[in-house]
Amino acid sequence: MVCQICFQPKRKVRFQTSRLNICQWCITELYDTELSPNQVITYQRHSFQEQRREQIEHEIAWLEGCKSAPPLIDKAKIAQVEGLALLEARRHEGFISSLYRSLVDDSLRQAQARDIATSLRHRIIATHQGELESHTAKQRELESKLSQLHLKLLGIVDAAMQDVNEYVAASLSPCPTKSKEARLLRAHALNLINTERKQLERPVDTEYEEIKRSVRREDDFKCVCCGRNFSKIELHVHHIIPLYKFGTNDNRNLVTLCYPCHNKQHPEFQVTRNLPIRRAPAVVPALGRAASASRSLPPAPKRASVRKGKLPKSRKGWMDCPNCLSAIQLETELSTVCLECGWTENEEM
Repeated sequence: MVCQICFQPKRKVRFQTSRLNICQWCITELYDTELSPNQVITYQRHSFQEQRREQIEHEIAWLEGCKSAPPLIDKAKIAQVEGLALLEARRHEGFISSLYRSLVDDSLRQAQARDIATSLRHRIIATHQGELESHTAKQRELESKLSQLHLKLLGIVDAAMQDVNEYVAASLSPCPTKSKEARLLRAHALNLINTERKQLERPVDTEYEEIKRSVRREDDFKCVCCGRNFSKIELHVHHIIPLYKFGTNDNRNLVTLCYPCHNKQHPEFQVTRNLPIRRAPAVVPALGRAASASRSLPPAPKRASVRKGKLPKSRKGWMDCPNCLSAIQLETELSTVCLECGWTENEEM
């Protein structure tokens, strides 16, 4: 089984349930980051908007630079038409006819030159008309592209949201990733963290008890870490991402842990037991009433330390209740009271 957040095959799964598989790397990442899914989506939307805006504005500037004035007819060519026509008429004449027309009669040559000049003028004008039509068509195409780009510039917000939706869909695809943003979106999709990453409150007691019963039932009433069940040790329900780290009360964010395993998950404080610890009463030998009253009780065995440094290692500052033999912590300013049976030191007086 792989982690459903990073999908890295080499990462060992920390909590494995029927609802969720998650590795310690992703848990630590979600602990430490203050980034919210909403901030990721907002940042990506602004980024896509700026990218599209820059691209469209660059295309608009390039198309504006492609605009040009319509071509003008070449007047120099028109002025040279007469000379070119005369040269063209002489080219097709023989030596005798050219000599005769040059010395005697030039009317036929002039008529041919006028026809050739007229033909050249029509050709130049037709070429110019073709260039004008081509230029007009190109300018219309440029204007059409510019109008489309201006419309895209107006609809850039919707286009950026479409890019964001594609980005989110790609991030939620079940493929290995090391991206913090992608893992954050996956955690939100699995309802491990809330959208705004605001601290949530626990549900009311009755609703929360029902949620915990449901989680224990789905976990087969066993600790997901060590496998111990109710018959061996007390079971708790643990938030994978704590509420103070913006976790949720969804079933996917809850796992069943035994008391020691639950304590290991919270090194910063001592986990409270759900069931009270009762010690067996010490056996007192049958003596007389006076001897029994004068004899002090035997020292109680040392209390088991759940976590190193949390409970005192010695009996200093503690006493046994004469009534039920429960451990009582001595208070210097308040009267000594047994929390198990209600005995107070005033009763002996």
